[in-house]
Amino acid sequence: MSGSPSAAEKLLASFLENPPIAIIGIVAALVMGALFLVATGGGAQAEAAQLKAPQAKKAGKAAKAKASKRRAAEVKAQRAAAAAAAQQQEAEVEEDSSDDEGEPSTVAPVQKAKKKRRKRSKKKKPKVPVAPVEVVDEGAGDEWSTVKIKVKTKSKKKSHKVQKSGAPAADQEKKEIEVMSKRIGTIIGQKGATINAIKDATNCQIDIQDRDSASETTVITITGDAEDVKYAAKIINETVKNNYCKLMKGESFKESSIMVPAAFHHTIIGSGGSTIKMLKNIGGGVEIGMPNKATGGERVKLGGDPADIDQAKQAINELMQFTHSSILEPGKVHIEIAVPTEKLGRIIGPKGQTVKHIQGSTGTVVRTPDRRLGDLGNKNVVIIGTKSQVAAAKRLIEAKLAEAVAAEVAAEEAREAAEQQSWDSKTSSKTGDAPVWQDAAADAEEDGW
Repeated sequence: MSGSPSAAEKLLASFLENPPIAIIGIVAALVMGALFLVATGGGAQAEAAQLKAPQAKKAGKAAKAKASKRRAAEVKAQRAAAAAAAQQQEAEVEEDSSDDEGEPSTVAPVQKAKKKRRKRSKKKKPKVPVAPVEVVDEGAGDEWSTVKIKVKTKSKKKSHKVQKSGAPAADQEKKEIEVMSKRIGTIIGQKGATINAIKDATNCQIDIQDRDSASETTVITITGDAEDVKYAAKIINETVKNNYCKLMKGESFKESSIMVPAAFHHTIIGSGGSTIKMLKNIGGGVEIGMPNKATGGERVKLGGDPADIDQAKQAINELMQFTHSSILEPGKVHIEIAVPTEKLGRIIGPKGQTVKHIQGSTGTVVRTPDRRLGDLGNKNVVIIGTKSQVAAAKRLIEAKLAEAVAAEVAAEEAREAAEQQSWDSKTSSKTGDAPVWQDAAADAEEDGW
């Protein structure tokens, strides 16, 4: 055939003319084909994964819904079993109660059934606490967890509240006691701590009447069981008497007492209660109950740690003897000076001016014997202050005593001279001669005296 060659013939001719180029072309074609197949295969897999994702999510939701239904069914079954157990226990309680009432054994079964139904309609069913129910919860995968469901039952608690009208309940007792108005603060305590402790200890309701400033007594109303009311009244009376409440103290708290004559009560209390406050602050604290003035008692009650009580007793004895205690004022000392009664006036001075001068110039307190105390009081002069102050006051007092002695000697000499002169004058008037003392004076002048 004649004519121009085709494209395939031309390509074949070029490959035959140049074989390396032909081989490279064939290899490139194969590589491109392989890449095309890989790309199209990966896209298909991604598309298949996208199609499977919603199906997997839907299957997961279906599995969870199925598990939830299974758990609900199990809970329902267990609750039904618990309710059945409660009903069975209730039936057993009723049968036991009917058997205890002593029904005759010859009564027909039908009559017994009728009586049981009547009793059930009249008698309240006892509340039977339901035991906790354990529910098994199916979690994700193979994990399991246990959830406890507790069924709460209400229980009646005994109430000790007083009726709003103020009238006690039928089974409660009401008692009113009168106490001194000035002791109400002790009964109430700081922020109501004491009265709340009494309420808790006695299980009583305690109401305090509104205090009248003009009234010396205040009414306290106690409401509760008879024995509780009696115990509460006892605690309140002891608190008023002792000026402290035992319920507020610890296990180491002990009680004691000391005899203090009424004449020294003001010394123990001090100006504005300053001394008794210091006594109460000894150690860990000491409770002090002073006697009632109306009864005229002399026994002072002490409460606290035994060691603190001993120190308080020592301090009280020192106060009665010296009006000062080194326990209460450790920075000060006291000494005694024996002064005869006839020389006290020299120490005191006109209207007390001398003793005031000694106290002011030395900074001490000088206590002279108090005649009102009689034999109970100290017979010596007591000086109170620091060591240097006391030493200075002692020197001044001793100087005053020396002046008193010198004055007494001079007075005695003057008295003796006056007596001698009187005797000489009497003698000379009888004999007519000059008195002896005049002759002695003349002789002295001659001798150059």
